[in-house]
Amino acid sequence: MSVLGTGNDDEEGDEDESSPYSQFGTWILEEREAGRKLSAAEVYRKAQELDIEKKHTTLQVLFQALVREKAAAEIESYAPLLLKMVTSEKHQKSMLGGIERLAGLEHPSLVPIGVPKILMALYQIDVLDEEVVQQWGTHISKKYVDKETSKRVRKAAAPFLEWLKQAESEDEDEDDEEDEDEEDGAAANGG
Repeated sequence: MSVLGTGNDDEEGDEDESSPYSQFGTWILEEREAGRKLSAAEVYRKAQELDIEKKHTTLQVLFQALVREKAAAEIESYAPLLLKMVTSEKHQKSMLGGIERLAGLEHPSLVPIGVPKILMALYQIDVLDEEVVQQWGTHISKKYVDKETSKRVRKAAAPFLEWLKQAESEDEDEDDEEDEDEEDGAAANGG
């Protein structure tokens, strides 16, 4: 099942059915197919049971198996889980790899509009750093998907990346204005 692939990952990257990542992804998919909406706590407990709750590859599998077409809303409902599991830049990159596989392979309908919404949802719950996503957005890779798919997903991310860039420049402009205001106030007070 392509959803459970982990690309060319370097972390205990065996993709066979007995790997904990395959077991984790299969469990999520089976629960979803049975019509169950898994809670963040249930998903975390399963990851703990498989001893993969701290592994970055877990996030890649999580995004491929747990998130679907209404990804942005689902991300919000799993925010506590993501906040607990995304603890490093490597985790964020693996999560972005999972998004590439989700949008590029499993749900191509997410590519035009869904990808920026997914990235915004992750950014708003503080599990995606500006620097990490900006670097990801400019470096096409074949680590998780083929280069053409990687390019398509990143191109779809452009509106979010542009928004980030504008927000950053507006913050810098505000900082400059605050510095000028402080200098004007000091000059007016004789300082």
